[in-house]
Amino acid sequence: DPKVYLIAQLHHDHRFDKKLVSDFQKHYGRVDVFALLSQRLCDEVCEMMQGHNTHTKCIVIPNFINDIPTQDIFPQKEHVLLTVGRLHKVKGYDRLIKMAKAICSDTDWKLNIIGDGFEEANLRALAESEQAEDYVTFLGQKNGDEVEEAMKKASVFLMTSYSEGFPFVLLEAMRAKLPCIAFDVRVGPGALIDHEKNGYLIKDHDTDAFVKVCRELMMNQEIRTEMGEAAYEKCRCY
Repeated sequence: DPKVYLIAQLHHDHRFDKKLVSDFQKHYGRVDVFALLSQRLCDEVCEMMQGHNTHTKCIVIPNFINDIPTQDIFPQKEHVLLTVGRLHKVKGYDRLIKMAKAICSDTDWKLNIIGDGFEEANLRALAESEQAEDYVTFLGQKNGDEVEEAMKKASVFLMTSYSEGFPFVLLEAMRAKLPCIAFDVRVGPGALIDHEKNGYLIKDHDTDAFVKVCRELMMNQEIRTEMGEAAYEKCRCY
């Protein structure tokens, strides 16, 4: 009979959660291969398993993109900041909305949010209380083709998550030649964003710096174009 292999995958950052760490050490002994999204996560889990589990082999399998569009099919970029994701607390849209007025005021730029979720009502209320309604548009859930078209038309992609794994949405944004600005949370954005080359990594919680970098990028089309091309090339690695 052919041998049966047991393969497991961690889709997100373990964040040193005590239950997960305990599971790695005590309950993964029969797992043959454990796939992690980045080398950092792989190294950490291997260390956690030392002295507990000598059977499981940890490997890195990052997310990947299926196809790369040709260079000549991109529409004219618009003055749109874009973010895409489920409307969940972990995505940090609360802090994005709190920054929206400072980012967009005195400009013709808009912030579009694609996605739906349990936090939508709270986020809409927050946009109203922050007087950001003139700048923020909730576009709801879109299918893959619609998201791709929105990314191609936007000029900058924003990520304000409190926690990430290996953000597939950043790959999609880079495929659309979008420079990306993200908080440099423990893992995730730093695996894809090369600071000041294809985007910016901002110290987590430093909203003033996030606003400043957004404004500077919004006002400089040449840098946006250069970073967008660099993002497109980075995406080709995946």
